[in-house]
Amino acid sequence: MNTTDFRRALALGIDRDQLNETFWLGRHAELRGTRGQQQVQPGPSTASSGRRWTSRRPTRCRQGRLAKKDAEGFRLRTDGKGRLRLEIMTLGGQFLQFTQIAEMIREQWKKIGIDLVVQEVERSLALQRTAANEQQLGAWNNDGASISSRSDARVSLRHHRRRRLSGPLYAKWFQSAGTQGKEPPRA
Repeated sequence: MNTTDFRRALALGIDRDQLNETFWLGRHAELRGTRGQQQVQPGPSTASSGRRWTSRRPTRCRQGRLAKKDAEGFRLRTDGKGRLRLEIMTLGGQFLQFTQIAEMIREQWKKIGIDLVVQEVERSLALQRTAANEQQLGAWNNDGASISSRSDARVSLRHHRRRRLSGPLYAKWFQSAGTQGKEPPRA
């Protein structure tokens, strides 16, 4: 997940048009604007980058080091410990159908050889697991409003220690001035 090419390949394996038609009845563009991805707020140099990896292109989902596949077509781990399996935790009873959206993405990722396990959990349990760094992926809405620059993205980790939905070890590193947690990679 720390490899940019891997994250881009996952993004290219998602059919956002199918998601839009299924969950937003084709009205997503009217309700929210154009499809995009999480990023810092667009500026002069990033105006188009919010859509760069949002069109489904499974043929571009090559995974150099993850080229080996099992008999069912799923990619194999590089450490030889079987199938590469990603887990996404969703919250039930939310205003968006995160579990059903994740299930659709699971089916889409099968086509690029990624095995996604979808696990719906109760909200307080999800927050507890996230704080304990026991979450690989999570689903939540994001309008990008909280991050206005790359430096703000690093700063935001400093101030969300208790309810951080991603990067709890990075947040702990900032909170402790580098004595605990894990130092985030430099962008």
